[in-house]
Amino acid sequence: MTKKVLFWLDPSLVDFCVAKALQDKKNYEKYAIIETNKARSFYESQDLVSFKKLWYFRDCFSNLHSEPNLEYLEKFEKKYKINLWKHVYSDVVFNQYNNYYKFSEKEILRVLEAECKFFENIFEEINPDFLIIKTTDMSNMEILKSMCYAKKITVFTLGFTRLGTRSYISQEYDKLDNQTIQNKQIKNIEQFDEIKKYVSQYAEKQRDFATNFRSSKLKWAIASLKYLGLVSNKKHRHYYVYYGHSLFRTIFNEISFILKRRYRTSFIDRNLMKKIKLGVPFVYFPLHLEPERTVLFPAPFYSDQIEVIINIAKSLPVDYKLVVKEHPMQKIRGWRPISHYKEIKNLPNVEVYHPSVSSKTLIEKCSLVATITGTSGLEAAINGKPSVIFADTIYSELPSVFRIRDIEELPDMIKTVLETKVSINDVTDYISKIEANSFDYPEGKMSLDMCKKFYYDGFLFDVEISESDMKEFIRDNYKTIGNIASEFIEKIEMR
Repeated sequence: MTKKVLFWLDPSLVDFCVAKALQDKKNYEKYAIIETNKARSFYESQDLVSFKKLWYFRDCFSNLHSEPNLEYLEKFEKKYKINLWKHVYSDVVFNQYNNYYKFSEKEILRVLEAECKFFENIFEEINPDFLIIKTTDMSNMEILKSMCYAKKITVFTLGFTRLGTRSYISQEYDKLDNQTIQNKQIKNIEQFDEIKKYVSQYAEKQRDFATNFRSSKLKWAIASLKYLGLVSNKKHRHYYVYYGHSLFRTIFNEISFILKRRYRTSFIDRNLMKKIKLGVPFVYFPLHLEPERTVLFPAPFYSDQIEVIINIAKSLPVDYKLVVKEHPMQKIRGWRPISHYKEIKNLPNVEVYHPSVSSKTLIEKCSLVATITGTSGLEAAINGKPSVIFADTIYSELPSVFRIRDIEELPDMIKTVLETKVSINDVTDYISKIEANSFDYPEGKMSLDMCKKFYYDGFLFDVEISESDMKEFIRDNYKTIGNIASEFIEKIEMR
């Protein structure tokens, strides 16, 4: 029988490109849920991919005025083994990061009911064999994925190994599946300096994104004008994600953002340490970009970074300090509130470092790295340092990586970890396994190209899509897209 593949398609566009390449290679039945507004006309008229049916996610929110059906939601949770509130609290639309609107409990429940019924209606109409979805970063995507797990529908996601451009396709975020164990590919490495040099080849390929993403002031100005036109349309604001996005509120928030960022930049430059002066042993905690799905969804009970920092500081031996460093990409979020920096600085055994300070140097000098889910835990192992993490990650299997599950155990765990020696063989075995179970995908370059071609340098994502531009983009990137599609096909054919 022909295999049925359901796609979740949103502004990232990567999976649409993959659908095109899959069509060129295999005769699968293709369906898609479209999560976009302005690009709807593109999906309705395009002839690049022959989808058997399309569903438009935003259509299910046309009427959110009725009372929520709690009985339905209760049965839904039990049927699919889903904790809906856990997903809600991890969603930036519903939590404290939403500067436009504060949702009431009733409004949230109405949204949940609408999308749950929408997904159930799709599954009543078709019974797909596979769902292809990007790394989930909203509650609705998590709910759809969890429903598929419960219905034994295989979920495939394009994931990233934390090792430069090495990527993989897996059924779970940050976890390899169907691992192929091969002979060690990294040979004759006996020093951690050699490991660092070997791994640096991957890191070099990722730097362009950080320096070039949202770098055009002209594109920002154009995108701002376009967005003001969008929010002037009341129909646009019917979608719950845009509640509160009035013209006045948008202009106010943008001006406020610019002023806050300048003020916060001044505070950071004057108050955060720029030179490493510590003469005592220390534990290093690099702040995560915030808001960011890597903290919110994988570690929902450790997403308050200040609370995590306080708990680490409480757990240190008396002769140790905790070094906290700001994330350099936090600048695109306008930095954090100054009150956050002050609260961390006021902790007696904590030092706060400027974002310009080298994270690489701090990892080399520290005794231990603590991170919620960050790549710094893997970088620690590559530098011969142990780490403590607060959620499962792709590198959790390393013996020098300790996963905390009960916060009261943190003091004893830190003492144990500080005495742990990292085995170079463990690290080279891990890197060999990653290389054997992954492929090269220059995600940073492709994302930059996509943002520049379609999304005003990444400043505005709800836009119309030109079919001619899409054809050109697929043509220019077909080798990369085709490689990804081949990896998906290999996974699909194994099921």
